[in-house]
Amino acid sequence: MAFIYDTAFDAAIAVVITNGTALSLCSQEPANYAGVGTYGLAKDTTVTCAAASDGASNGRRTVVPACDCVGSGSGTATHWALHNNSNTLVATGALPSGVSISSGPTYTTATFSITIADAS
Repeated sequence: MAFIYDTAFDAAIAVVITNGTALSLCSQEPANYAGVGTYGLAKDTTVTCAAASDGASNGRRTVVPACDCVGSGSGTATHWALHNNSNTLVATGALPSGVSISSGPTYTTATFSITIADAS
């Protein structure tokens, strides 16, 4: 079995924690930070990810708290995008189900984890 020291994973998770200060709900998965602007429908710019910890089943993770994303567009959000609100897309993922977004209301996300799985 392959092995990678937790400190190496924690260095990667630290980049996510440091740069993941905003969460956008997007109409499709952005490939880069410019895509967040193109596909973003709602955003919270006050995200504080948790310190690195053991993953739920393996690896290392950070927990993204529930976020209050304010609608700025209209459409169906299918993905989330964690970013620094200026130039760096940190991570993306699919929402459990599509969310109908309109400009103005606040949409609260559930808490979720970003995990780097153990080497295998």
